[in-house]
Amino acid sequence: MKALNLYLISQVDDETVFRQYTNILARRDPSARVRENEQESIHSLVRTVSGGDPDYGAWDRFFLSFSIAHIGKEFDLLKIRRDGSMVINIELKSEMTGEERIFRQLVQNRYYLGLITGNIHSYTYVSSTEEVFSLGDDGKLRRATKEELRELLLKTEADDWLEEGIEKLFTTVDFLISPIGTPAKFLEGRYFLTQQQDMYRGRILAAIGKKKKKALFFALAGSPGTGKTLLLYNIASTLMESRQVLLIHCGALTGGHEYLARAGWNIVQVKSVRDSFDFSGYEAVLVDEAQRLSDTQLERILARAREYGQICIFAFDPKQILQNAEAVRKVCDRIGEISGEVMSLSDRIRSNKELNSFFRLFLESKVTEDGCRYEGIDVLFARTQEDGEKILKEYVGQGYQFIDIAVSGKDREETDLPAVTRYSAYSPRQTDEVIGQEFEKVVMILDDTFYYDSEGILRVTRHPDPRYLYDRLLYQDITRTREKLCLIIIDNFALFAHVTGLIKGRY
Repeated sequence: MKALNLYLISQVDDETVFRQYTNILARRDPSARVRENEQESIHSLVRTVSGGDPDYGAWDRFFLSFSIAHIGKEFDLLKIRRDGSMVINIELKSEMTGEERIFRQLVQNRYYLGLITGNIHSYTYVSSTEEVFSLGDDGKLRRATKEELRELLLKTEADDWLEEGIEKLFTTVDFLISPIGTPAKFLEGRYFLTQQQDMYRGRILAAIGKKKKKALFFALAGSPGTGKTLLLYNIASTLMESRQVLLIHCGALTGGHEYLARAGWNIVQVKSVRDSFDFSGYEAVLVDEAQRLSDTQLERILARAREYGQICIFAFDPKQILQNAEAVRKVCDRIGEISGEVMSLSDRIRSNKELNSFFRLFLESKVTEDGCRYEGIDVLFARTQEDGEKILKEYVGQGYQFIDIAVSGKDREETDLPAVTRYSAYSPRQTDEVIGQEFEKVVMILDDTFYYDSEGILRVTRHPDPRYLYDRLLYQDITRTREKLCLIIIDNFALFAHVTGLIKGRY
């Protein structure tokens, strides 16, 4: 992405030409859209702040609508010194949205921009009222003047400002905070909730604040990347300030869970919650990955919550079911009925456009997915299992996490059911062990049990363990990756040819 001159683009009134012009100057995707009212806001900003006599240099080298890869965090206008010693951030509003929202946005922006420098000049311009707001060094929002902003921009003419390569300044991994994957950063509060998360959080805490003796039930739903676990743990952290809280994880516990446990969190695996489990010491019970609860486990939790008048919050993804029995039970429907409402998260915190596009194309090859080259996707072919293992060993050595489409049985109450796996020597992680987790790079093996039907939909023959839904295991596994995915296809040339045919024209 290239920086552009706001004075230049402010000369164009036609909406279509304005979009084409900005995309050309910024080297953006030709299909990139200009947000509603953005054109008028830029015109107003340049005209008003310049005092009727715009200075070309003052408006040069601005990055327009830059978004941090994979997390969807966008900035309206950024101007960055080449040596990283100073950043100017201007957010555009067509209408006054309230000082609290302006403050929250600038504070959040400063958090992300703090990776570059601590010398950040943060402004918001409201075009309908021609007002300017600034976030001071003391962290307080104040009304600024157009003259103040103009003076700052005029001082930038002689400086060496970045013209391209803004993407290199931001490392996505620094911002993808997870209570399980990065528990230390989570405990330090180094994250922000989305507006939607914050809204649901407020509603839940408000209801809890009015609670009397009767049990309260809440349901949070969301697909991978929407932050349901982050929200659940954020609420848990708040409740822990004045209450005893129990967290139940419906999967295998990880190092992240153990880290939180050492910090004083009460976290247990769902299979530990048997008839003899003592719920009496807790005022709140929060359940993560609740779609995997058995009928017995769900009813046990509900009964104890009613008995002790507890707060009970379930977080789940209806699509992330692994067993036939889980599909039949309809646990998510039951939770929704009990709670009276399902708060569905739709805003994606973790948003790797390339991976999301590939997931859709891979699972249903007739869908239309444009604008992605899939440079983070490797699709490889091996004639034999031995050849596949050689390739697998190489990728594991490169830091890829191998996820076997199998189940360890570690999260089940039953202990006499054997794990199903063909590659245990290379796979410390199996499907039920990675529930709720994410990895930078993932490698997986697909064999001759996978095929595309006449409608272009990926199908699988029955899983070796008939209780499990093979396609759901696959979906669970491929959505664990953040950055890169490698699929090793063994002894299934038809599948390999089909998948490579889907992406061959994008390189």
